[in-house]
Amino acid sequence: MKKLLLCLFSLLALTTVIRAQQVIEDFELLTLNQLSNEPLPNDSLIIVDNPAPNDLNSSTRVLKFRRSKDGAVWAGFWSRLDQAVDLTTMKYFSVDVLKPRISTVKFKVEGGTSTPTFFELPSLSEPTKTDEWERLVFHFPDATGEYPIIAMLLDFLDPVDLTEDDTIYVDNIVLRSAAVGGDSVVVEDFQVIPLNQLSNGDLPNDSLIIVENPVIDEVNGSAKVLKFRRSMDGDVWAGFWSTLPEPVDLTTNKYMLAKVLKTRISPIKFKIEGGTSTPAFFELPSVEEQTMTDAWEQMAFHFPDATGTYPTIAMLLDMADPVGLTEDIIIYVDDIVLSPTATGVPTGIDEPGKVDILIYPNPVKSTLNFRNLKDVDRITISNIVGQQIMVTRNISTGNISINISSLNNGVYLVTVYDTKGNSVVRKIIKD
Repeated sequence: MKKLLLCLFSLLALTTVIRAQQVIEDFELLTLNQLSNEPLPNDSLIIVDNPAPNDLNSSTRVLKFRRSKDGAVWAGFWSRLDQAVDLTTMKYFSVDVLKPRISTVKFKVEGGTSTPTFFELPSLSEPTKTDEWERLVFHFPDATGEYPIIAMLLDFLDPVDLTEDDTIYVDNIVLRSAAVGGDSVVVEDFQVIPLNQLSNGDLPNDSLIIVENPVIDEVNGSAKVLKFRRSMDGDVWAGFWSTLPEPVDLTTNKYMLAKVLKTRISPIKFKIEGGTSTPAFFELPSVEEQTMTDAWEQMAFHFPDATGTYPTIAMLLDMADPVGLTEDIIIYVDDIVLSPTATGVPTGIDEPGKVDILIYPNPVKSTLNFRNLKDVDRITISNIVGQQIMVTRNISTGNISINISSLNNGVYLVTVYDTKGNSVVRKIIKD
């Protein structure tokens, strides 16, 4: 099951280095795809502040779905999970939903290992509330085995009968053993570290959103990244700050790493605040200045004099003085990591239950590249409905390339299996 991202601290296995790096935030969530919601762009599925926290749902961040007035009856979203959900014993899904109108909501599971391979069912009780959170429960008594794909049909009303787009919010997708209570597994709660703008003019807070990685390359093959719209009217130190769910400890690990993609070269600073020792804060530039535009670059920030814990971090992303902008610019950020070194530590398939690899380019024309492979058993390529098309075995540790020029243009699923039974799925586009 996909791991939660509420300040995920994961220890990577090391051989000669005792100190492990800590992932503060990697912005990875379920891969979300619109379902019959044309012609809206895919960023109509974004993570935003909870618009109406209450006793039912007090989460900081939730999923915002803009439902097109021109979309089909079954407008919603679908996702191929990193790990399939098993409905053999756990037969219920609960989902928190906030909608502006009352209409049927359905939940679908697909690609099952038994027959039938999919189920699409409405909630046990019809929605009754508008403009506040309501928990809907979906029961799958006849489903058994694993299902790698889930979908939510969020506004099932025929005819659609909208004169303008609607906004629907979703949170806390949970697999359960009972409609209420019982065992539960969180499939996705859309939580990341709290994000706050810093001296960025009059832009709304949703100028900090999680989106698909716009440039997948050797430096950053992540599916999801943070998008920051930097206001041309913002201060020199425009950026963002976060008070973490758990403070970071800089007693032994002295480097903060972050991957950045910018349209212009300008100074970047990283700040830590609220320390348990004196001084209580440090604000320092990157060890090396930014050298690239429109490509991912890993920046390192060294804090040799910091010690103890610091609950608040900040990134000052575009410190050109004067600002000198005639229009807003977009800056992307990913993989904020506390590290013992300026370059991080080796990654592979070392963390239990996680395959940490890089697959690029995407879209791809002919050659698909794989980096950071370790203990890999096989790589498979399947079409979008799960039919296996290619299998590559006898893979050595390190880097390989696979020629897929024989495949037709379209969307494919690449699955990498390690020798311990772990796997990871990535969606690619062949063009």
